Amino acid sequence: MNELYRSMGEAQTADDLLARALYALESAWPAGFDPTSGSVRLDIEKPENKGLFVALFRHAQALSRRGCHSSALEATKLLLALDPEDPMGALLLLDYTTLRAGAYMYLERFIAEFDSSHSLALLPNYAFSLPYARYRLEQQQQHQRSRQQQQNGQSSSGSSSSSAGSLSLLAQALLLHPLVLKELMVKLQGQGVGKDPSWQNVLGRKLFAKASNHGSESLGHLIALFVERNHQLWKAADVQAWLKTAATAAADVTDGKRHQRQGKTSTTHSQNPTASMNPDDIMVEGSADDWACVARESFPAGERNEYGHLRVADFSDNVNQLPHEELQAAVGQGGGGQDMGMAFELLQDEAAVQAQLAAARQQGAAGMSNEELRATNPLLMLLQSMLPWVNAGQQPDYAAEQQQQPSNERQGQ
Repeated sequence: MNELYRSMGEAQTADDLLARALYALESAWPAGFDPTSGSVRLDIEKPENKGLFVALFRHAQALSRRGCHSSALEATKLLLALDPEDPMGALLLLDYTTLRAGAYMYLERFIAEFDSSHSLALLPNYAFSLPYARYRLEQQQQHQRSRQQQQNGQSSSGSSSSSAGSLSLLAQALLLHPLVLKELMVKLQGQGVGKDPSWQNVLGRKLFAKASNHGSESLGHLIALFVERNHQLWKAADVQAWLKTAATAAADVTDGKRHQRQGKTSTTHSQNPTASMNPDDIMVEGSADDWACVARESFPAGERNEYGHLRVADFSDNVNQLPHEELQAAVGQGGGGQDMGMAFELLQDEAAVQAQLAAARQQGAAGMSNEELRATNPLLMLLQSMLPWVNAGQQPDYAAEQQQQPSNERQGQ
């Protein structure tokens, strides 16, 4: 019902229902159950536990949408602690909530210390979120140095080496997953960002023009999840300049226009050292072929999608919308053999389209025909009839009833 009301645009009601669900689930915890200890585990395969996982995931997303990013981070950490195997994809949400909360040092420590069968730094979201966190930390350090110099009466100066660490990490991430930049810029260009000719020249370079998922459905799905969830972080003008510099350096490595740097980067003085840094001054470890080999070994080619159970729509702030034809197909399924849970799932998927049809139905549009009513699942029709905009038949003719009432009174007299 939380997703149903959210799809209808009733965000406050959706959050209230989610809070009630969390309260009910918390009330069912035994006395010795302490999720804050970090040692308790729950099995999502048991139906009794699945509701808590889903509610926590929705709660983290709702908190982030309301701007409560620190609380969203804590909810995500709790969700991951309940089952480190991560059945809900908390690892693919945690980097976003961490960056939004400004916990940049925590993200670096988490990537280095998290016990996982796969290196987190190889996942697309962490491969790009780590240099982003480093970049923000470098900005904070540069700002602190500038304040100290001003207090001491010294002239403000910046060093390009202060941003070399984040640029190197980002260039290596682009060599590892060049498809991320391609998909990210497609998403951002749809919002009016990155349409200048310089970006078109970068995207036309060999590294990005021929970027692919190496035949791995899992990698393609992970990239789609990252772009949908994190693209808002990469819209800022300073981040775009930083990203373009690293992309140029990565493309130069692929084209063989530069060699790997073994020493410290050169130093320039600028208020914005990242924007003025020459891509040739960025140290990149390994060749383009080395990074491509790492990507192929980490995500082998195959049609099996290990993350297929995670929907891209669940990581988006946009309201899900289905075509009218899909709604009619779902409503037209007969049989009556569906249970209540399946019916609610259908309602959740159909809610967006129903909201779009609300205005037309309220304006007196024709109701469902007798044939449509007979072909509809009775349980689903009952649930739909509770929605205020559903018109399952003819509207009452109140005017005719009012005209008929005086005639009946005269006949009675």
